[in-house]
Amino acid sequence: MHTNVTYNRTLDWWIGWIFGPIGLGINAEWWKWEHDLHHALTNSYTTAPESHSRTGQWPYPSPEKSKSSLGKPFAVDVQLKEDVWAQSLELVGVFPNDDMVKLLLPYQHWLFVPLVFLMGRVGVLVICWRHGGSPMQLLGFAIHLSMCYYLSTLFPTFWHGFLFWFTAFFFEGILHLQLMINHYCNQWELAEAAGQDFVRWQCHATHNVASPAFLDWTHVGLNIHIEHHLFPKVSRTHFREIKPKVKAFCKKHGLPYRTLPTNPIPTIFKRLRNVVQMATSKGLL
Repeated sequence: MHTNVTYNRTLDWWIGWIFGPIGLGINAEWWKWEHDLHHALTNSYTTAPESHSRTGQWPYPSPEKSKSSLGKPFAVDVQLKEDVWAQSLELVGVFPNDDMVKLLLPYQHWLFVPLVFLMGRVGVLVICWRHGGSPMQLLGFAIHLSMCYYLSTLFPTFWHGFLFWFTAFFFEGILHLQLMINHYCNQWELAEAAGQDFVRWQCHATHNVASPAFLDWTHVGLNIHIEHHLFPKVSRTHFREIKPKVKAFCKKHGLPYRTLPTNPIPTIFKRLRNVVQMATSKGLL
């Protein structure tokens, strides 16, 4: 869906349809819309009601609701704004003021890893289909469900089927973790400020994850994420080739070039815990 397989939008759309709703059960058009925003305005939010279009709600909010939200932080990069945890102090104000948030948010550093691995798959399916989808995307999802149902009938017992699907969902959590950790230890910024200097902000809002080259396939190449954000049309097979040049460019211009450890979970735990502590001290929780 980055259109960098065949570089033909039509052909790559069909490839995305095969691997998205049919292969993974994911609404590929939903993913592309959110991911385009994520690349353009990474880790950004806004307080301008006129920009509260589809960045947080689907369909467009009413003018009355936009007026009532004047001054309230509103996520632009909705692909990284989760409803379960806040990676940055700026995001605490984005959460709805309800009892469930107040109950869960103070424990987000403990809940993060278990929820990603145990509920990540379910959460993505709910999010990507909760507003429906185009007929083609729904057709692909129907094919996906039909194949899953057929596969389930091949197991000798219900218990065997449960173990299979639980294992599949659990290990898919590795991908969910990878898709989030590249930005979770960074601040958020107002969209109008983040958009002023694209290269500088991408270096501030993105970091890589240390990994030997032979393990790049486990991250689908996204462990080299700074390069991916600066050159999203470049195939991930070339990231290691351009990495030294990007690193040298950042050093020359005084830009951050950060790499998380191979096991980034302790770093993320500390980050989420610090956000809770800061929010508590400021009376936000």
